Amino acid sequence: MKTFVPNPDRTATRRGALLLLVLITGTIISVISLGALIVQNVHLTQGTSMKDATSARWSARSGIALATKDVSGSMAWRSTKTPGSWYSGVRSNSGTMNVAASDPTDTSFADSIAEPVLLEATGSVGNSVQKSSGLLLAESALRQAMMFHLACGDDLTVSDATVEGPGWIGVKDQISVGGVNSVRCDVMTGDTDSPSGFLHRVRTGATLEDLPTYSDFSDIVSLGTAVSSTQIPNATATTIETILNPDFGRGYQGWMTAPDGDLNTFSSGGVGDSSCAEVDNRTSASCGLVHDVTGIIRRGLQTQLSAAVMPLSSASTFELSLIVTTTSGTSTAASWTSGSINAGSFYTSIQTISTTVTPTWSGRLISAQMKVRTNGGGSAGTQDFLVDNVSMKVISPPFGKAIYRTVVSTATNPFSVTSNSNGVYVLDCGGNDVTISDCMIVGTLVLRNTGTVRVGSGPIQWRPARPGMPALVVDGDIVLSFSRFGLTERELNVNLNPSGTPDENGSTDSSMNDTYVPEIRGLIYASGDITLAGDLRIKGSVISGDDMTIQQRATLGFAPEYLTVPRQATHATKSFLRETTGVTRSFD
Repeated sequence: MKTFVPNPDRTATRRGALLLLVLITGTIISVISLGALIVQNVHLTQGTSMKDATSARWSARSGIALATKDVSGSMAWRSTKTPGSWYSGVRSNSGTMNVAASDPTDTSFADSIAEPVLLEATGSVGNSVQKSSGLLLAESALRQAMMFHLACGDDLTVSDATVEGPGWIGVKDQISVGGVNSVRCDVMTGDTDSPSGFLHRVRTGATLEDLPTYSDFSDIVSLGTAVSSTQIPNATATTIETILNPDFGRGYQGWMTAPDGDLNTFSSGGVGDSSCAEVDNRTSASCGLVHDVTGIIRRGLQTQLSAAVMPLSSASTFELSLIVTTTSGTSTAASWTSGSINAGSFYTSIQTISTTVTPTWSGRLISAQMKVRTNGGGSAGTQDFLVDNVSMKVISPPFGKAIYRTVVSTATNPFSVTSNSNGVYVLDCGGNDVTISDCMIVGTLVLRNTGTVRVGSGPIQWRPARPGMPALVVDGDIVLSFSRFGLTERELNVNLNPSGTPDENGSTDSSMNDTYVPEIRGLIYASGDITLAGDLRIKGSVISGDDMTIQQRATLGFAPEYLTVPRQATHATKSFLRETTGVTRSFD
């Protein structure tokens, strides 16, 4: 029998292999465990990043929602907010968000409520960043008030008025009538009684939409140039000659006799042996030499009258008078009788007489004449007489603050402020009354802190400088009393279409020989009362926040070109969001 004897070397080798196997197995187990931990950590990190990304995404969207909410329901924000950062570092969804806004079309939110606004929001949570953007758009429709010729927030009073227009008049409450009226417009009123003198459709018991308020014009105010009360000028007196052919150098052009008599002109025999006129064949003392001053005479303003006169038969007094024909009839608006003037013959010195009168009348002015005649009974009152150098000058201006005999536009203004590119001037009137008369306005005037704003009594031509702009906005009361007689540069001694202010035909010049049709185009608004008391021509909407009174005559029309740009006051608007680029994710 063979005896087995272990080999020490082989045993040691087997033990080493076993130990190595154990070590390898342990290492593998450790690596597997470490890998599992790594995978678990990666999953954890990825989960946290995804969670942060979701939170950041909602933070960004929350920023867009917040910005949209803050500007919904009103367009007033367009005059207070500006392009740039709206929110920065606002806490949201365990992180922060920032929102910036911009105007893709220009750099102003206030110039139009219809332009889109681009909102861009960034949400940050941990190392995750999310971005979202959207377009804030405005859906607008014309307000009901802009569809009326005239609209008032309370009562309408019509007194001896003639009103014509193809559209509607809107009255929130009652209509009162007095005298004889002829209203040829359709009427919508909250009153239940049908007024007399309204010749077209009258819809009673109507519910009218709310009218705009002064605050609705904040976007217009934000575009304007501020004018303090001290920068509003006081009207200054003028000595401009208003009589055409005052010295008869052009024969009898502009002159006639009335109610009868003959007129002859001569090249000598007047002042300094200049041209003159002779009135003869008079049948009564009321016959005299007359000149039409219909578009020149101003009710309530001092007027200087003068003439060089001489009776040809016997000493006599002379009368200088202003005769007016109004809707109330024909009357003498002002008259003055001179002292006795000695008689003479041709080439004898004639004597100048002069006076200052203040014409007054009732009713709407139809025509006016200046008359020169002798007084007296018998042949003394009907004798022939010579006349030369007849003059009429309106020498007193409107009282107090006034925009008078001037031009207001994007290129020029009487306020000594930098001209506004939109033609918008915002006047702080300091509690004063303000008169606007005898001028050309191509722009928008906003008046606040006012007494009463009077537009008249002379002619005026007025239109906004830009589409979508109103003509006149007043936080107070307005009296519209301008006349429809020609706005004449020669009579005003003002060039009304200088360089930078073209007329309706696009023309400018340096002369003073143009005449313009008096008219206001565009929206006229007052937060208080409006009185229409002149011989008015208006194309646009006249809106009174309180009562309205119509006297005399108003011819009304539409001016849709000034409603083509949506504005806070003229259009009802609703903001809505349209998402654009969606969400962009990034991880740091």
